[in-house]
Amino acid sequence: MAGGYLKITNTEAQAHILLRQWLATALPTQVYHYTFLDPTTHDIRLIVLLLSKEESAQIECLVTQVSLDDTPNYEALSYTWGSQNEEIGTVSVEGKPFPITSNLEDALRHLRLEEEPRTLWVDALSINQTDDEEKSHQVQQMKSIFQSATKVVIWLGKESDDSDLAMDLIADIHKMGADNFKTSLQSARSWDALAKLYRRSWFSRVWVVQETAVSHSSPEVGAGNKWLSWDACESARTFIESQIKITNDPVATMVKNSVKATVAAIHNVRRDLSPTDPRSNLEVLLKRTTAFYATDPRDKVFALLGLAHESDRLEIFPDYSKSLEQVYAELAVYLISSNINIIYFNTNSPNEAHPSWVPDWSWLNRRWPLWTPSLYKAAGNTTQAGRFSEDLSTFTVPALLIDYIDVTDESVPRGADKIEYNESHLSLIIGNIESLLRKAIDKNPSNTKLAELDPEKSNALWRTLVINKEGSTLAFPAPEKYGEMFKVSRGRFQVPAEFQPELLLEEQRKKAFVRPYEEDVQMTMSDQRFFITRKGHIGVGPRHLQEDDLVVVFWGADMPCVLREQGGGHARFLGAAYVHGVMDGEAFEHIETNEELQEQSELFLLC
Repeated sequence: MAGGYLKITNTEAQAHILLRQWLATALPTQVYHYTFLDPTTHDIRLIVLLLSKEESAQIECLVTQVSLDDTPNYEALSYTWGSQNEEIGTVSVEGKPFPITSNLEDALRHLRLEEEPRTLWVDALSINQTDDEEKSHQVQQMKSIFQSATKVVIWLGKESDDSDLAMDLIADIHKMGADNFKTSLQSARSWDALAKLYRRSWFSRVWVVQETAVSHSSPEVGAGNKWLSWDACESARTFIESQIKITNDPVATMVKNSVKATVAAIHNVRRDLSPTDPRSNLEVLLKRTTAFYATDPRDKVFALLGLAHESDRLEIFPDYSKSLEQVYAELAVYLISSNINIIYFNTNSPNEAHPSWVPDWSWLNRRWPLWTPSLYKAAGNTTQAGRFSEDLSTFTVPALLIDYIDVTDESVPRGADKIEYNESHLSLIIGNIESLLRKAIDKNPSNTKLAELDPEKSNALWRTLVINKEGSTLAFPAPEKYGEMFKVSRGRFQVPAEFQPELLLEEQRKKAFVRPYEEDVQMTMSDQRFFITRKGHIGVGPRHLQEDDLVVVFWGADMPCVLREQGGGHARFLGAAYVHGVMDGEAFEHIETNEELQEQSELFLLC
């Protein structure tokens, strides 16, 4: 260890704990040790950051223990611990050395005052991170801690990547207002800096959602020596969402996408924060924050509990003595028991430690599933059912077997990354799928169901490629105009004469006419694979599906799904599927009684 710093390669949380343990072992009489916090009270620890006129002077802190019941005066710090390979140094706490990450050290240096001490709540210092019992209790109080603070202070990090320009741009938008601000007066460099600022790790950390949302006043946001209000960030968000169009300009696209993925997500949670608003239940919060990360994956759940309905908090509560697998499995049981459709979300993750039916919230899966709540009703009026094994390793669920997959479109890669199609590639994919369907029809002339799907005569294919909905409005079924767009894209129809006659080139008119349909096809097919079943159903499902996989509909479920038999009566859940002709309960229409339903259904043991 040179110059007071140790270079680490572990994750930041593990490194933080390892270093503390190392210090406690190596210097047992010199290291600061926490006093006990009574878990039956609302006690917390506050950090008194001592003043200094010298920026480079060692950071010195005192610790005071207070009760939230006494409405103490303090500011709550919202920040990120840092990244992997972070340098870790020490500060003085009550005259004893204490390890912190360099990002926290930067924050404290910028927050330190020259004339008077400053009282803060800082999670890395205020909570004994090595005591699971204390962590569990203090995390339950996080909402109250940030709600009770006189001010929430957000630290984005040191000045870098022209962050001063970005902060000035936000301030200018806020000062002038969205209606008066002139985009053209700003340099591309400023917009590029803004996009980079919004991509800083603070904006994608799951804890900041709660820390920002519950603040009773506009938080103060700092990057380097520049400070502004969260209201200014909101003004910039409003302007960017309403004024900047997604174009071929990579900077404009980057700015808008960065805001959508960060500030807008936090704004939506803050807007809907209410004990009665259905958008504040735990299930919705989990979905909204899928792309946010947590150093401890258990915090993908625990960080949202303070925002969730009381009914959720009575069933799920922070407990750091439980393993990640146990936390996620227990949460899955709780959520699935009231809504089996949650099984379509973030399941079958690459982490095989989780059963395939358990949503893995640590998986930063930016792909939106095929499932859209309340849009389809594949299981008709049936009621969901199922039972979980005592060790939560399996989920036994009744379902109707639709068919086995016979043919799949192999032009789609089977890799893990999401596919971004350009226009020519998308046209090729659609052409391959149409050719695949035609070959299947020619190969099975006696299959009348397949024959009815001829793209020249049927609307089944073009509807399947957009899962029969309009992406922008979620209208179901998809509008008939999509059928025209499909035929124009395949060269069977001409662009209607009344469509944008001002475009002189016919190819331009064609591209503009078919764009809404092709964009929805891209949205659908970017992580899905087209398939044909043995009986002649067509559909799309998870990209990793293959021949002989099963297509089933669970009782009470909105959509069919794809399973893969594992032997021994077990099956692995692969994901949701759209199967044309069975999305509105058609497979259950001939079943009139519960006895018939049970006779015609099968039990699947998901592992």
